[in-house]
Amino acid sequence: MGTTERFDFSYFDNGIGNSGFGHAHGPGIDLRPELPQTTPDLIGVDLTHRIDVSEIDWAAASGGAGGRPGGGGGGGGGTSFANYTTTASAYNITIEFKGTWTQDLHDVFVHAADRLANLITGDIPNVKVIMQGGMKLVDDIFISAELKTIDGAGGILGQAGPTSLRTGSYLPATASMQFDSADAANFNGQGLFDEIVTHEMIHSVGFGSIWSYLGLVSGSNFIGANALAQYNLLVGGGATGVPLETGGGSGTAGSHWSEDVFGHELMTGYIDAAPDPLSAMTVASLKDLGYQVNMSGPIDGYALG
Repeated sequence: MGTTERFDFSYFDNGIGNSGFGHAHGPGIDLRPELPQTTPDLIGVDLTHRIDVSEIDWAAASGGAGGRPGGGGGGGGGTSFANYTTTASAYNITIEFKGTWTQDLHDVFVHAADRLANLITGDIPNVKVIMQGGMKLVDDIFISAELKTIDGAGGILGQAGPTSLRTGSYLPATASMQFDSADAANFNGQGLFDEIVTHEMIHSVGFGSIWSYLGLVSGSNFIGANALAQYNLLVGGGATGVPLETGGGSGTAGSHWSEDVFGHELMTGYIDAAPDPLSAMTVASLKDLGYQVNMSGPIDGYALG
């Protein structure tokens, strides 16, 4: 598109907490993020999606069979932390920590950002972002990470996704990641919070959230050439699209790989109790977004079935 006049703001945020990518927020719960002002180079949009505890495998969520060993919860008293910026590659991820954090929950975000910066390696254009705190220069994405009380254990785990896009490329410049402090401590104790944060950070750089702007979806399939090539390696060739999730409603359907097809892969719509590998197909899909990626980076071994 390339010009702000062709965006329909009502599609992204209707003023009561609905977004084009996410669920409606529950009565009395306002998770709407701060959106940057629109400029010729940037458009503020609410592409966040709500994350419910029900999207985590029931065994993991309950600590039952199939879950990970417990231990470590929130790790003691909390504190505030300074912003963190990755240095692993030319693609810089800056995390702004808002709220009171424990050291181990903070470290989960740092590890996820470092891993992603080892996968996305190319610099993208800087952009000036105007927010309530004033103007800041973003190189390459600025993520607000907030730990807060939302509704206690269970129910809403949090919300995450882009809050502004570069005009032309649609690559996100800012994103918001909010988590309920009780649920974060619970899942961290089960060894799952790192996968949850990595999953949502990948959404924050554009997986699932900007596909439609780039023409990467046809029906219930992702058709980006790079991810499709990796999928064909998994199935032996012949596929014309990567199957997407069709269940789960808004925020899940159409923005994740199919759970039935890909099972425990990290970017299906549901986090499973067993390890959730990040596949070469997911990393290749980031190349389809326009990023320079490292296909020799920290990618997990993954096979169908």
